[in-house]
Amino acid sequence: MFSYLFMPIIIVVFTGLLVLLYDVLAVNVRKEHLLFISLAGLIISTLYSAILWGLPFSFMKGMLVSDNFSIIFSVFFLLSSAFILLISYTYLNDNNLNVGEYYALVLFATAGMMFMASTFNLIVLYLGLELLTLPLAILICFKKGRDFSHEASLKFFILSVFSSAFFLFGIAFMFGAAGTINIAQVAGDFSTHAVISLPYLLISAGLLILGLGFKISSVPFHIWTPDVYHGAPTPVTAFLSAGAKVAGFAALIRIFFYLFPGIHLSLTEVFIVLSVITMTLGNIVAIAQRNIKRMLAYSSIAHSGYVLMVLTVFTPASISSAIFYLMVYVIANLGAFGIVLALRQKDREYIDIMHFSGLAWKRPLLAGFMAIFMLSLAGVPPTAGFMGKFYLFSVTVKNGFTGLVIAGLINSVLAAYYYLRIVYLMYMKEEKENVPVTLFPSLGVSLFILGIAAIYFGIFPSPIISLFKTTLFH
Repeated sequence: MFSYLFMPIIIVVFTGLLVLLYDVLAVNVRKEHLLFISLAGLIISTLYSAILWGLPFSFMKGMLVSDNFSIIFSVFFLLSSAFILLISYTYLNDNNLNVGEYYALVLFATAGMMFMASTFNLIVLYLGLELLTLPLAILICFKKGRDFSHEASLKFFILSVFSSAFFLFGIAFMFGAAGTINIAQVAGDFSTHAVISLPYLLISAGLLILGLGFKISSVPFHIWTPDVYHGAPTPVTAFLSAGAKVAGFAALIRIFFYLFPGIHLSLTEVFIVLSVITMTLGNIVAIAQRNIKRMLAYSSIAHSGYVLMVLTVFTPASISSAIFYLMVYVIANLGAFGIVLALRQKDREYIDIMHFSGLAWKRPLLAGFMAIFMLSLAGVPPTAGFMGKFYLFSVTVKNGFTGLVIAGLINSVLAAYYYLRIVYLMYMKEEKENVPVTLFPSLGVSLFILGIAAIYFGIFPSPIISLFKTTLFH
C-alpha cells in the first residue's frame, strides 16, 4: 500500500538514478536521451499523481501523507521541472553542460519538493528541505569557470545552513511544547486543551517561519536572492524562482493551516508586517534594476509578499486563492525566463533590459509572449495574473484586512512600472544593439504553452479555483 500511494516520488527518484546510470554505462550516449528519460519519468509521475486524486492516505501517523493538497503541489513541481528541462536543453548543449548530473539533480530536487508537500512530520519536512537545497547549491555553480556563480552557490549554501539550523530549533521547541513533531497531532491537542506550552509553541512558529522564509525569499531573509539569481545559469534561476519558492509556501501552508487557529491572534501582526515589507521592498528595489535577472529576482520577492497575505487570513478560501496565485506566478515567471534564455549567443547572455529594445520589430511573436508574461506578473487583465490578484485581494478584504489590500494595490501600481517598462522597450524603442535570438523548438513549444495558459486562466479561472476550494486537504 505504501509503495502504491507514494509511487510518484519513487518514480522521480528512480528516474534520477536511471539517468545517472545511463550517462555512465551507455556506449555513445545521445544527450537527447537524457532529456527524454527525465521527461518520461516526470510525465509518468504526474499521471500517477492524477490517479491518486481523492484517495487520502497517511503512512506512519503522518510521516508521509497522500491527499489532494500534496497532489496539487506535486503536479506543480513535476510540470515546472519538465518545463525547466525543456527550456534548458539547447542552453546545456551550447555550454557543454548537457550531462546526466544536471538532469539527476533537477529530479532529486523535485523529489525534495514533493516530500515537503507530503508530510505532517517536521523531521521528514526537514529532510525534504535538505534534499531540495543540496542539489540547488550544486546547480547554481554548475557552469564552471564563473567566479560569480561560485560565489552565488556559496552564499546560497551558507545561508541555507543557517536557515536549516533555525528550522531545527523550531522543531525542538515544538517537541518541547507538545511532546510531538506531528503538526496534525499538535493541532488536535491544542483544540482539546491538552497540556501545551503556548510560549514554546509561539517560539517554534517563529523559528519555522524564519527557516522557511529563506526559501520563499521574504524580507529580511531575501538577501541571497538577487545575487544567486544573477549568478546561477538562467535555467537554474528559473527553477529557483518557480519550484523552490512554491515548495517553501507548500510547507508554510501545510504547517500553519493546522497551527494557525490556535495561535491566530499572536501571529497575525507578524504576517501583516512580513507581507507589507516584503512586497514593498521587492517592488521598490526592482524599479532600479537594469539587469533583467535581478529585476525578476526582486519581483519574486514582491510576489512572496502578496502570497504572505493569506497567512493573515488562513481560511480554505484564502489558501485556494494562494495556490491559484502561485500557479499563475509560476507560469508567467517560467515564460519570462524562457524569453531571457532566447536572447543569447552560445555562452553569452543579453540580460540588460535595454537588450529588449525593438524586439517586437525583429521577433514579434517572441515579444508578444514576453508582453503577456510581463502583463500577467503586473496583474493586468485579461491575464491570469490579474485573476490571481483579484482572488487574493478579495478574500483578504472579506476577512477584514482592508489596509493590507490597500498596501497590495499600491505595490501593484509600483510593480506595473518596471514590468511595463519592458513592454515599452520592446514596442516603442529602436534596437540599439544587434541582439541574437536563439529560439530552439523545445523552448518555442514551452513558451507557446505557457503563453496560452497565462491567457486561458485569466479568462476561465473559475473551474480550477472551484477545484482547489472543494478538495483542499481532503
